[in-house]
Parts: sequence; C-alpha cells; structure tokens
Amino acid sequence: MNTKLKAIGLAVAAFALGAVFTAPGSATTGGHFTSGDSHTSWIGTVHTPNVFTWAGGQKVVCSKVTYLGTTTAMTTESLKLTPNYELCELWWSGENEGPVKVANNECFFQLTIGKKAGAHNTAHLNCPAGKQMEIQIPIQIMKIPPQTIQGVAFTATTESGVGALTVAFTTNLTTHCETGLACAWATSTDWFGSFHGSLTLRGLGTGNEPVGIQATGSED
Repeated sequence: MNTKLKAIGLAVAAFALGAVFTAPGSATTGGHFTSGDSHTSWIGTVHTPNVFTWAGGQKVVCSKVTYLGTTTAMTTESLKLTPNYELCELWWSGENEGPVKVANNECFFQLTIGKKAGAHNTAHLNCPAGKQMEIQIPIQIMKIPPQTIQGVAFTATTESGVGALTVAFTTNLTTHCETGLACAWATSTDWFGSFHGSLTLRGLGTGNEPVGIQATGSED
C-alpha cells in the first residue's frame, strides 16, 4: 500500500508541474433537445461503464447508474440530468480494491448542444451552494466541485422502434483529494482527472408511454 501511495504522490507532483486548471471556453449555442410529449421524463441507463480516473493509477468504475430528468416543453435548449451511481468499484494499478460509494450530493449535469450533436459539446456540473460530488474510497475521499466540462456527444438510436439517444462522455475533470493518506503523500490536493462512459437515454410521456427524443445541433 505504501508503494502505491508514494506512486500517487509522484504522479500528482508531475501533473501539478504541467497542469493548470482552467474552465473550458463556452461552446457555440443554438442546439436543442426535442421530445414527443410536452411533459417528458428522461431516463438514462448505463451503455458503457461510467469511469472516473485521476493521478496515481486509480479509477472508479460504475456499472450501474441511473440518470433522471424532466422537461415540460417539447423543445428545450438544455437538459438537466441527475445521476445516481449504484454499483461502483475501485481499481488501482490493475487490481480490484472492492466497492466504493459515489454520492451525487444533489449535484447534476446540465447538458447543452452546440453546432453538432455528435461533436464535443459542453455540460455543466452544478451543485447546491457548498456541495460537491463525492467519491468515498477506503484510503481517501475525492471530491468533484461544480465545473464546466467539454466532450459530450449525442448519437441517435432507437429502443423498441422509438427514438432514443446514446450520450457519451469523454471529458477532463478537476478533482480534489479531501482526506486520507494518499492526499498526505501528494504535493497538491488538486488532482487532474477524467470522466468517461456512456448512457442510453429514453423518453417517457405523461402516461409513462415511450416517446421519441432527439438531440440536434445548430448546424445539423
């Protein structure tokens, strides 16, 4: 374990020398989401595992996640989705270290579309005042503060003949090592991280019947 902790300290030091944490620039607006009902429940389930990574060879792999959102118009320029991470495991240097808890703490993703739905679009991780997403692993607590991320792509698909979406995340993250031995070994508690994975997004209408949903860029 000590060898792994030292490895994290060295890795974070290297990142600290070369990384500057700045919010990405704003994406061009004009894209929109549409659904077949003026009141739609948007439900996302894992398409590929949702994976958080950061310095030192650690990653948290979530194989069961539910994303929930609601819209009250057939067209909207942004979509709020709240994730609920259920089955997550810590992997460290290729070894499975067991289950961990990922708490959203009322944080949510606000998705937007720029020129092309299938390009790297912008999302905002928003949280209530004073709150952050939190990953609780045995030797440390990692926190993910509110931030703007880029690298979200929307692909049209169908589920039982009804229009649906695949939403893919390939984004960088600012993470913070809050407490634990690994944080003490590191020269900085701000760790460069990433979030990768995808979900299948479906729509349900007022009577819980499937409705078609779409994502369209301003130049699609």
